[in-house]
Amino acid sequence: MVVDSLSKVSNFLNVSAQQRKVVRFTICQQVTQHRIWRGALEEILNDLRSEMDLLNYNCLGKGDNMGYQIVSSCLKVLK
Repeated sequence: MVVDSLSKVSNFLNVSAQQRKVVRFTICQQVTQHRIWRGALEEILNDLRSEMDLLNYNCLGKGDNMGYQIVSSCLKVLK
């Protein structure tokens, strides 16, 4: 079973439509906010990586290389 909607979870747990409405009202704002923050963070990290690419990865110092690796690792986690 793939859990990709509140309806599937509610049906599986035998939750009424009224209870589902309360759950949706309570968590929807948090889920939407999470997506917005995640998207913003991903965009910032992509821009930072692009700027570092322009500086030429091979010419970066030791600290810069570590920063590049951190940015790349964070982007992998987000995807």
